[in-house]
Amino acid sequence: MITITGDKICTLEEFLPGENTYEYDGEVISTVVGIPLKDFSTRKVHVKPFNEIPIIKEGDKVVGKIVDVKYPAIALVKIIKILNKKRFVASIPYGVLYVGNIKNEAIIDIRKEIAYGDIIIAKVIYAGKVPVQLATNEEDLGVIYAYCYNCNLPLKHHEENKLICENCGRIELRKISKYYGRGDII
Repeated sequence: MITITGDKICTLEEFLPGENTYEYDGEVISTVVGIPLKDFSTRKVHVKPFNEIPIIKEGDKVVGKIVDVKYPAIALVKIIKILNKKRFVASIPYGVLYVGNIKNEAIIDIRKEIAYGDIIIAKVIYAGKVPVQLATNEEDLGVIYAYCYNCNLPLKHHEENKLICENCGRIELRKISKYYGRGDII
């Protein structure tokens, strides 16, 4: 049996509501599309969803957008998606990226590593509360897509940590991921 959101699964006399269900007017109703599972030991019914709702936890790699850079030491990141998960994050969680977690060497100016509007891959290092703490100090982490400060056009990877605007010639510095420019990684 498959249930969709709002389907009646059973009555309260049969089973109590469990995970992904709720009670309404004496009936147990599904909150997700999935398969109902009846636990006879607890007399509860749960629904196992077809598409799990992604929950951010420590160690996850996430894709995010830099929405604010506070000089000299912090950036605010809007988390869009957990890497390798089909679904986007349900709510709009935010993360913070401290200057000390950007790379494994001393950084004098955070603005030479990331900028407003950059799309990044970061690792969750603390997920106990919002905003979660992020790090980009591994080779595969960092900026994967950036725009020119002058033209607002996409920047091309030039060399090691340099990006160049093919329109105006501006060179910008970033902590670049080895996946820069690859949209298939998301």
